[in-house]
Amino acid sequence: MHWILIALAAPALWSASNHIDKYLVGRYFKSGPGAVIIVSAFIGAACLPFILLVEPHVFSINKTDALITIINGILLVIGTILYLHALETHEASEVVPLFQTTPLILFVLGYIFLGETLTIRQGIGGLLIIAGAILISLAMKGGSFKLRWNLLGLMTLSSLALAVSAILFKKVALEENFWISAFWGWSGSIVAGFFCFAFVPSYRRAFLGIFSGASRASATALVAVNEFLDIIATLFFRYAGVIAPLALVQVINGFQPIFVLILGIMLSVFFPSFGKEDMLKTHLARKTAAICMVVVGAILIGA
Repeated sequence: MHWILIALAAPALWSASNHIDKYLVGRYFKSGPGAVIIVSAFIGAACLPFILLVEPHVFSINKTDALITIINGILLVIGTILYLHALETHEASEVVPLFQTTPLILFVLGYIFLGETLTIRQGIGGLLIIAGAILISLAMKGGSFKLRWNLLGLMTLSSLALAVSAILFKKVALEENFWISAFWGWSGSIVAGFFCFAFVPSYRRAFLGIFSGASRASATALVAVNEFLDIIATLFFRYAGVIAPLALVQVINGFQPIFVLILGIMLSVFFPSFGKEDMLKTHLARKTAAICMVVVGAILIGA
């Protein structure tokens, strides 16, 4: 099934992007992640003409579907902002596994709004995801474990925004086509990015700061590479979600935490200046156990 390879490409690319995100917010954008959002908007605007070349009938979409897809793009930006704020104070290998609450959220939304029911297997999978999310959100303080509510809250809200975004995108993509949906979804993200530039002063300062200082060339290049990776990964993910069941694509995306942890360890060993993973055995064991729980849980839900 070729869709599996397409779906796997997304988490592989995103895992690299996650570590670049962490490096960017830790080194260049300490005042906030707004620069990443605004750069994404400008790069997205530059990509729209290419979509027009591929699909010249993007304006044939009805107004309701266009609005739904624009909202999808805005939700994608909101989810990304929450994720970047979580990365400011936590390691990528702790943040990314919490994205695996997304399949669980999709099933909860289906239960509430579509009358769908969970099987016993899917219920067990959901409990594993919740347990894994709690485990990876724990921190040792004063000789006891404390739940990091800020990490858990930010990533739960981020996953909710991304889950609703995925549902809206697929709804329109099935009625129209993939490229029309991508065009209007990116338009929504661009609007959100320009809104941040115009009305959020801290984001605007962070963006303008890219173009000043001795590191402006390296920062600009790294942001551009990262956005390119994210765009390609998003296209792979969205396309796989159109040609295959969305829940199964989310399951394949569940391997992203494994890629992130492996890449984090490799960076710590070979390129510590670009990424530093907590290499204490107890911390690695906790992360590994939590990641295994959320991956198995995601597989049980989507199987």
